[in-house]
Amino acid sequence: MIGIARWACMLPALALVTVAAAGTQTPGVANKPLSVILQMVEAKGTRTVFSAENHRGLWEVVSCERRQMVCREDAIDGVSGAVRRSERELVLDLRPPATAKPASGIARGIEAAGLGDIRELEWDTRAWEARVRNANGRAELQVDPMTGAVRRCEGPGCRR
Repeated sequence: MIGIARWACMLPALALVTVAAAGTQTPGVANKPLSVILQMVEAKGTRTVFSAENHRGLWEVVSCERRQMVCREDAIDGVSGAVRRSERELVLDLRPPATAKPASGIARGIEAAGLGDIRELEWDTRAWEARVRNANGRAELQVDPMTGAVRRCEGPGCRR
């Protein structure tokens, strides 16, 4: 009986550790929209966002100086917008053209269209690719870099 009582006393503490380790947010506290997170990164000088991916409430955002090959990957808290860690990143891929809409504008368009929660946004040669999740499931979008229009939508999340 003593063993069961000891185990029962440990359950609340174990639950708290599990929640903290999973990186879940506090109930009732909303994440900032991805467009706001990206706008904060773009506002830091002359940085162009290359990609953003959500991992347990942290946005891993890769951005590069426009005129140089100096890139950074910042882990940004989705609730507060605070940079949790930042490290230099080597990016050899092509970046969006200077005439393209910034990543924050692309994310804002997806959010405004109500296509779902953005899980990932990445530049891929000639278009932005986004992965979203909504009530119907997941969807992969290809977005025009100049207009922000969705060129292609694949997956069950595309159904309305």
